[in-house]
Amino acid sequence: IAEKESLVNEYYIKSKIYEELEYLCYNLSHIGTTYLCECIFLLYFSDNYDDNLSKNIYPIVAKKYGTTPNNIKCNIIQATKISYYECEENKLKSYFYNFLHSKPKTKDVISEVLKHLNKNTYIKM
Repeated sequence: IAEKESLVNEYYIKSKIYEELEYLCYNLSHIGTTYLCECIFLLYFSDNYDDNLSKNIYPIVAKKYGTTPNNIKCNIIQATKISYYECEENKLKSYFYNFLHSKPKTKDVISEVLKHLNKNTYIKM
């Protein structure tokens, strides 16, 4: 039962992450978006949001998908760049609280998605 609840919670959290990324105009079929979702999911359960992505998070995602940490990083950056140019400026400004002077970095996106999830996600663990 605990294993089944864990899978349901994982599915629920990932669906909420994808909703946030879709709002930011991420292409959900882009592999970089999938990698970004995995990174956010890992950090959701982490005590430290400021984990060094390249050292601590990308290798875990890379192992899961059978690729390299550098490939994970590059695909996330590409997905973020595309979403930045596809998304309406007012959406970006409201999501990033008007502190958007340039394309958001991966950590900025992750941080803001995690903030939005914590406001809207109530899951008992």
